[in-house]
Amino acid sequence: MNLQKPKNIIIFFLVGIILLFFSVWAFTRPAFLHCFNIAEKSGEIGDIIGGITAPITSLLGALLIYLSFTEQIKANKLIQSQWSYDTFVRLFNDIQNEYSTLKFTNVESYQLSNYVSVTYSGSEALINFISKMEFAISHNFTGILSDISFILEDLRALIEDIDKSDINIEKKYFIVNRINRFYISKLETQLISLKMGLEKNQNANLYNYHISSIVLTNQAIDKIRKKYLSNSII
Repeated sequence: MNLQKPKNIIIFFLVGIILLFFSVWAFTRPAFLHCFNIAEKSGEIGDIIGGITAPITSLLGALLIYLSFTEQIKANKLIQSQWSYDTFVRLFNDIQNEYSTLKFTNVESYQLSNYVSVTYSGSEALINFISKMEFAISHNFTGILSDISFILEDLRALIEDIDKSDINIEKKYFIVNRINRFYISKLETQLISLKMGLEKNQNANLYNYHISSIVLTNQAIDKIRKKYLSNSII
């Protein structure tokens, strides 16, 4: 918290009190001109003091109200910024959880005319889909493609929201760095291989949406790397 603001308020308050007492003393002294001699013309000293000090007290009151509103606005901005940051962290954790629950079921072998299948999860699901992509596509085991594209879409939306937000630069760096490390360790290499495999497929035009999603995500990651991480060790 900025300690200078409370000090300023105390100073204004003390100055106001001094002005109140000084104004009473000053305006009730004998004037240079007889027509301005308030002390002789006034019937009651209370009316004189009230008339003199009312504008000053009103001005001080307005000033204090202004300062309190200013501090309240700043406090609201801090609360909103913290709420935004907490939301970004939660959304990123959700994306990580979505990735860890990826599923890919593939037929590994046949035994007595029965399929023997194995289900992979998380990174293994994506890696095994890529390694068996031709077979998986030909047998329509492609549900993981939609799941990956949805995750990438959520990731791009999160990156855009973080970049446009008013949270401070330290918090932006922290969350962007987490996203970047997640992308490097879990997605970057795999997405390159996935994109190449889809482009080589004879029906590549059927997978333009997924290819485009990979390209757009790479561009979004490159953008935040240059903007927030260019001077740091990734």
